[in-house]
Amino acid sequence: MHSKLVTLAAIATTALPLSVVLPILPRPATLHAQTLYRTDPSVAIDYFLEVALGSEFGNNDPQIKKWVEPLRIKVHGSPTPEDRRILRTVMQELNALTNIDWRFDSTNPNVDIYFVPESEFHQYEPNYVPVSYGFFWTWWKNYEISQARILISTTEINQRERAHIIREELTQSLGLMRDSYRFSDSIFFQGWTDVTEYSELDKAVISLLYRPEVRPGMSKEELLDVLRTSSR
Repeated sequence: MHSKLVTLAAIATTALPLSVVLPILPRPATLHAQTLYRTDPSVAIDYFLEVALGSEFGNNDPQIKKWVEPLRIKVHGSPTPEDRRILRTVMQELNALTNIDWRFDSTNPNVDIYFVPESEFHQYEPNYVPVSYGFFWTWWKNYEISQARILISTTEINQRERAHIIREELTQSLGLMRDSYRFSDSIFFQGWTDVTEYSELDKAVISLLYRPEVRPGMSKEELLDVLRTSSR
């Protein structure tokens, strides 16, 4: 999910109506993921636990959720040619990082992506929480994700911002459903950003989720046991 609240300047928020004005509170200083990950690779496990357990909305169940079948994507609405190019690029990168097959499938999709105005989001996903320019909703059984719906706004944001949102929403619909204020150059950064590439830390986190030994339904304690054992 990606949203922004505009007052005198663009500041970050999380799914708040534009009519709501909150005091600007100091946030902890953010770090650059690239720098920290190079000096301490173990930070990937901590960051993985932060973004992989629970979700921003709906059932905030702190167990691992992930796909175990290929993702079959159908595109709806009015994407630009650049939107389509970015979508193909992100799918190729995620295919390499997850070893899960990503492909376009207009007849039997399990991922529907809508490029529509934000004002129409509720028509396509009743669970939509305004105001967000990107939003996803997933369904799972026994913690195995079986379906996703992704909404990308075609209004009020520019092409670079939409490129970021395409990457973020696809990535989070994999099962990495939480945002974080820790790393400003991460695709999972909670604040408003237009990052359009994965950091090395992002890549490590995505790959961790799709290791064979990381199974749907695992708790934090089970994950720590598996990840610490495999990293020895």
